Amino acid sequence: MKLFLAKEDGRPVWSALANEHTYRYVADTRMCHDNNALRNYQEIGTAEARLLIDDGGIGLLDEEVYADVLAQWRADHHPVDPAGFSPWGSR
Repeated sequence: MKLFLAKEDGRPVWSALANEHTYRYVADTRMCHDNNALRNYQEIGTAEARLLIDDGGIGLLDEEVYADVLAQWRADHHPVDPAGFSPWGSR
C-alpha cells in the first residue's frame, strides 16, 4: 500500500492505492471509500499524510454540494479504516 495525494477539481483529496484499487479518504466519515475515479497522483509519505489529515482538514467535503455522495459513503458497508493501510499503521 502506498499513500498518494490526488487533486479533484483543483482541490487536494486523499487516496491510497492497493493492488490497483483506489480508495479516497473522506474526513466526514473518517474512513476510506472506493473511488477509482481519482487521477493525477503524487506519492506522499506517512508523516505528511498524518499532518494533512490531522491539521490540514484534507478530505472534508461540503455537506450541501456533496450531500448525495456523502449519504452513499455513510451507508457504505465496506469502508476501509486508514489505520489499516501499511505503512500508515495505528495512530
